[in-house]
Amino acid sequence: SREGESFSPAAAPSRVALIDELRSKGVEVVELDELSPTEVAKHFYVRGFLRVLWECGGKLATPAIKEGVVHKVMAFVAPKIIGGSRAPTPVGELGFDQMTQAMDITQLSYEVVDGDLLVTGYLPVSKRIADVAEEAFKVHDEQDLSSSAIEFYKSWNQYGMLSNFYGCPIVMEHGREASDVGKVTKTWRSVEHYYQAQKFSSSGSGKVSHEAQVIMDKIAAAPSAEEAAWIGRRSARSNPNLVRADWDKAKIDVMLKALRVKFREGSGPWRLLQSTCTKDHACKLIEFSPRDSFWGAGLDGMGENCLGKLLMDIRDEGRLE
Repeated sequence: SREGESFSPAAAPSRVALIDELRSKGVEVVELDELSPTEVAKHFYVRGFLRVLWECGGKLATPAIKEGVVHKVMAFVAPKIIGGSRAPTPVGELGFDQMTQAMDITQLSYEVVDGDLLVTGYLPVSKRIADVAEEAFKVHDEQDLSSSAIEFYKSWNQYGMLSNFYGCPIVMEHGREASDVGKVTKTWRSVEHYYQAQKFSSSGSGKVSHEAQVIMDKIAAAPSAEEAAWIGRRSARSNPNLVRADWDKAKIDVMLKALRVKFREGSGPWRLLQSTCTKDHACKLIEFSPRDSFWGAGLDGMGENCLGKLLMDIRDEGRLE
C-alpha cells in the first residue's frame, strides 16, 4: 500500500453505516462481488501495488496462506504469556495434523523492536521481489534480436520502458506536445496518465464540463500509472456521458502524439526503442497484455497490438531518416 493510506475490502453489498464511518476516517473501502484473499490480491494487482501489508487476525490469515497470496511473513514474538481455549492465535486451522506438515519459513532475519523480537521470512512457495526481478531480467537478457519478436508488458522488465505504464513524464500542451515557447503546458507522470485523462477532454467542439475536469485532475494526481488507468477506466464505465463523443476515433491520434513526445530523438526511451532493431533486422514489438486485445496481444495472442504497431512506426521513422 502507499504510505498514509488504508484500504478495506468488503463484500458487496456491505454494512452502509460501517462503510461511511471508515470513509469518514480516510479509509478507501472497495466493495467486491466476492470477498476472498485471491480477489483482493487481484484488485491490488490491477491497481499496480507491488507490495501490500496484510494486517489481520488468524481467521483472515488462514485463507490468505491457503490461497497463496501471502509471500512475506513478519511475526512479532513478545515476552508475554497468554493461554486458554479462547486465546487468539496468529493463524487459524490449516489442516495440519503433525509437526512434519508445518510450513517452514525461509530466508529468516531477526530484529529487536522495543523489547519485542521481529522475525521476518518467506513462505516456501514464494520468492522475494528481488528474486522475481532477477528471473525476469534473466529471461530478457537471453532474448536474441534475431528472434521474430520482442514482448513487453510490465514496466519493471528490461523492455518495460516501452510500456505506457513506465514512469516517464511527458510535457503536453492542450492535447498536443509542447514545442513552442509561451504555450501553456502540463506535465503528465506517464503516457498512461495523459491517455486516460484525454478520454474526458474536449474534442474541440466545446468546453470540458466541471465533472469531466474533476476526473481529469484525479487522473493527473494519481501516484502511479496503474492507479491512473484504474480511475480512468472506472470513470468511463460509471460516467459514459462524460467520455468525449469521438473517443473511439481519436484515441489512436492521442496515443501517437504522447508516444512521439516520450520517444523523442536522443531520449532514453528512444535509445531503447532503437535497440530493438539492427541495420539488417527489426524485431516485431508486441505488448503482451492478456487484458487488452486492442492495444495489446490479448489473452489468446490474436489481439490488434496497436501499441506495438505505433512504436514500430516511430522506431522505423528514425531508421529511414
